[in-house]
Amino acid sequence: LKYVRDWQEICKKDSLLGCPFVWRTTPPGMLGCMEYNQPMNNITRAEELLVAGTSGAAAHLHPHLDKYHWTGFREQNLIAEELLTFSGWDGLDYEIIDGYEIGITRPDNHVSEKDCLHHPNENLDVPDAYNTVLLHYLLSMAFDREKMHRSLG
Repeated sequence: LKYVRDWQEICKKDSLLGCPFVWRTTPPGMLGCMEYNQPMNNITRAEELLVAGTSGAAAHLHPHLDKYHWTGFREQNLIAEELLTFSGWDGLDYEIIDGYEIGITRPDNHVSEKDCLHHPNENLDVPDAYNTVLLHYLLSMAFDREKMHRSLG
């Protein structure tokens, strides 16, 4: 985080819009992703399926899943969020895009049975959702800064 803070200090000197740091949480892959043909609307159920798929008999069929520790992604995301929130640096300008909740609800949108983490280029629903949220943050920040600039001038 020291590098982010240092970068923001340098960047703020040259930018009227500021220099926000945007971090996207990481969604896990989903066992048997090619068996899904629609999004899931229940994050709790998606997490239950993730845990069930990486333990017991399923783990023997797909030993590579545990290698990536997909069931730990939520906790790892929370650790990163806490580091940002409680960094002790007043004025650290950051936003968090919740990619975990966007991605875990889309087990139907993955590359192949061997790659249940990434999204195919021909189906950009999930990456487009991330980009839409990022655009919202950037426009909101620009609007807030413009409003503040008008009130000062």
